[in-house]
Amino acid sequence: KAQSGMVSFFTSIVIYETISYFLNKTKNIIIKWPNDILIDNKKIAGVLVDIISQGNNVTDIYLGLGINLKKAPKVLGYKTTCVYNEAMNKVSRKDFLNKLILNFIYWENILKHKSDSFIIDSWIKRSWPINTKISFKENLNNTITGIYKGINDDGSIKVLVNGVVNNFYNLEVLE
Repeated sequence: KAQSGMVSFFTSIVIYETISYFLNKTKNIIIKWPNDILIDNKKIAGVLVDIISQGNNVTDIYLGLGINLKKAPKVLGYKTTCVYNEAMNKVSRKDFLNKLILNFIYWENILKHKSDSFIIDSWIKRSWPINTKISFKENLNNTITGIYKGINDDGSIKVLVNGVVNNFYNLEVLE
């Protein structure tokens, strides 16, 4: 049985694959930890997951998807884009939704039959290349630069900072 913590990673892969299907293959698309999809460093989509539990039992999972299909909103602090601007051909909402559903079904089957490590490895293959320099906010006043080393099976990001690999669970990656 797949762990509920994999939902964000699984969903990010589904969105990545759906957007990729419609793109010109020369576009640089990545998943930015933990839950954003970027094309050429412009945000095109994001995932929000809220897991409700009672004791050790997950009772509900709320999943929110934000995908810029037809318009790229203006957001202070970062660049955005949309599928309509990045695709080889114009994409209808219906075609996009149909492909998204097919990818959810496909990856749900993988989630049921493969290990969490397989999902994590699949996610990493769609993220930055290992050893990419990244910067992130650890808190409001502290920005850190390090080297991306992937993510752990528990979903934490591994970053080499000052010669030591650190695991972070909650931070804002800037680039």
